[in-house]
Amino acid sequence: MKEGQVNHPSHHAYEFPSDEENRLGNLFKQLDVNGDGRIDVHDLSEGLKKLNIPQVPGYAELLIQRADVNESNDLTLAEFVNYVQEHEKRLLLVFHTLDANSDGKVIFNFGP
Repeated sequence: MKEGQVNHPSHHAYEFPSDEENRLGNLFKQLDVNGDGRIDVHDLSEGLKKLNIPQVPGYAELLIQRADVNESNDLTLAEFVNYVQEHEKRLLLVFHTLDANSDGKVIFNFGP
């Protein structure tokens, strides 16, 4: 690159979503049961049921409450993606803390 020349990212970076965006966008669509572009408590509960994910009573309400930045009682795609990414970061941090020998495994020994 010549001096003073600005290195612009490829136009492809703007046209093609990342695997992460695809993964979370697809999950959002699966959870948006009524297809209105937002996930409310009913959507989340029904969507998790359709995905065969066991639910803890009150979890859907708590997740919506924690992720709902604009306090609309539902989640936009942006709120959903932000919440999931932050949650996954915390889980990875905990996992790496427990993975003492950095082998990618956590083994719990419950015996005497």
